[in-house]
Amino acid sequence: SSRGLSELAVRQALSLSTDRADISQRAYGGKAIAATGTLQTSAAVTQLDASGWTIDPKTGLRSKKGTPLAISILSNQTPANQIAAAALAETWRNLQIQVTVTTTTDSELTARIAARTYDVLVLPIALGADPDPFPFWHSSQVKNPGLNFSGFSNAKVDQLIAAARTTTNETLREQKDAELENQIAEQGPAIYLSQAAYHYALPNELKGVSLTLLPDASYRTFDLPSWYLGEKRSFNAPSN
Repeated sequence: SSRGLSELAVRQALSLSTDRADISQRAYGGKAIAATGTLQTSAAVTQLDASGWTIDPKTGLRSKKGTPLAISILSNQTPANQIAAAALAETWRNLQIQVTVTTTTDSELTARIAARTYDVLVLPIALGADPDPFPFWHSSQVKNPGLNFSGFSNAKVDQLIAAARTTTNETLREQKDAELENQIAEQGPAIYLSQAAYHYALPNELKGVSLTLLPDASYRTFDLPSWYLGEKRSFNAPSN
């Protein structure tokens, strides 16, 4: 694995330099919502320099005490994932980082995920209607078959996840979830790029449809009992 990614400063620099809106547009053609994130390329450069990852005049690439800052990106052959991986590589190469991209079959990807043999993994995840962060961020899920793909381990995060999962107080749960999001944002084990947007064409005469936030495509008919076609006035004479 990349030595550089073990350093918080490097992970933060990669995040700061990532143009989520551009990658979302390239990968999904406007059919996705870019994740929230601050684009500060100059700050990313400053952070890398300050942390000792400076440009070697001989190679033109960043290194630290003779070790190059090299990152490999892994994705499958899904077009959107390939485009996102290529865009990330282009962005990080502009920081004078050595970046390689590997796209592979789903079966090979599954094997490499199980063995955790990658630096950066470009992969969509499904969180569901009531997202549970445990599979993705708890330290007990670092090894296969856990879904903590980044190998992130943080005692504070484990405590927040446990507190949110065991409380029946919705307000307290939201508070713990917000603290959890802040912790993950500060530590930078992942860079969120975009969220899928579902587009449906509906006839004008169809009424009662209330499609707003959908966790996944299966929820598109959740309010089906409220749908109806056409309406007309009716008059009921009072009974004697």
